[in-house]
Amino acid sequence: MKTRNKFISILCVGILLLLSISMKTSVAAPPTWIGVEDGDEYSWSVTAHFDAYIALMEDLEGVPYTGPSQPDQTIKLKMDVVDVSDELYNAMFDFYWVNVTVIMTQSYAGYEEPSPPLGVVVPRSDTDNYVGTAFAYFNETMSASGDFTVLPLLIVAPGLNWSQIAEELAFEFPEIPEMPDLDYTITARTSGLAFSLEGIVMDSVEIDTMSGYIDYDNDGVVKSAVLRYGGAKLI
Repeated sequence: MKTRNKFISILCVGILLLLSISMKTSVAAPPTWIGVEDGDEYSWSVTAHFDAYIALMEDLEGVPYTGPSQPDQTIKLKMDVVDVSDELYNAMFDFYWVNVTVIMTQSYAGYEEPSPPLGVVVPRSDTDNYVGTAFAYFNETMSASGDFTVLPLLIVAPGLNWSQIAEELAFEFPEIPEMPDLDYTITARTSGLAFSLEGIVMDSVEIDTMSGYIDYDNDGVVKSAVLRYGGAKLI
């Protein structure tokens, strides 16, 4: 298998929602209930761990890896907030939200690549089924636009009730026909959520347990996150 290329690919897939070590600089003034402002800048360092990645690929492909060991790979990621909209209302999903326009810049091995402007959907804190609504809007927008221009849950409203959100997720988590044995646990953390998923099926193969957590800072921006495969840190 083209191990190095796949390793870099899985790192790139994880960087938008599974981030660690956040720092911030800021100027300007946003709408009152949202924690970010025009001109804010956040940065993260995102590391993919080779051994856990190899374990995942071996389980998926059913072939032992016999190549040389490789070092963990790290990407630097920066988010620049370029615009914060007025409060908006979506009638289809019945929620109030703010669109935060950001530019994401990734740096790896001396190469730097900024994204086009991306919209981050930030529902107001009193939104019913907060996470489910954010993803529903994201999916609807993806279906309509056909491209990856809207991001969910990179930024949330500050001061969310994470216990309530964990309960909503546990209730709303869909049954997936392709994964009849899927067993999941979602619990609240002080400023985020932890999860564990067993019985995941990928490419018709049931893989080991995926678990992790995501935490947010006082501005409602992802602060730290971990994804584990079979107990070993993947990202």
